[in-house]
Amino acid sequence: MAMITRLGVKNFKKFRDATGISFSDINIFVGTNSSGKSSFIKSLMLLTDNIMKRVNLLQGGVMTNKILFDFNSTNCDNVNLGTFRRVINHDAQSENIILEANICGERFSREANEQTLDLFIQLEIQNDEENADLGYLSRV
Repeated sequence: MAMITRLGVKNFKKFRDATGISFSDINIFVGTNSSGKSSFIKSLMLLTDNIMKRVNLLQGGVMTNKILFDFNSTNCDNVNLGTFRRVINHDAQSENIILEANICGERFSREANEQTLDLFIQLEIQNDEENADLGYLSRV
C-alpha cells in the first residue's frame, strides 16, 4: 500500500513560501485560527483528487495536451475552493502554485526481495486563460 510521506505547498492560500510537512502513521495538526491547517489538508485532497481524475482519463484512453487542475473536488466534501485566483497566495512572487508529494509504498516482490516504491511528484499549476475557474499543469 502506498502512503504519502511528505507534502509541500508553495503560493497556495496562506503559504507563500515553500512549506513542507512530513507525515507518520498518525498526524495531528494544531495551530491558531487562520494559521493554514485546513488549507494544508485541502491541498492534499485537491492533489489526490486531481491525480485520480487524470488516472481515470488515462485508463479510459482519453489524452489531452493540456492537463487541467480543478480547485473544486468531486470526491471530497468541503473542498470547493473556487478559482485559481482565489487560492493563489496574494503576495506570491510568481504566478505558479506548487504542490509536492513524496509517496512511498510496497510496489512488488521480485524473487523474495521486496522492492519499494519511492516517488517524488512536483506539480506547477498556472492560471488557465481559457477557463478562469481552472488551472493547468505547466510542469510535472
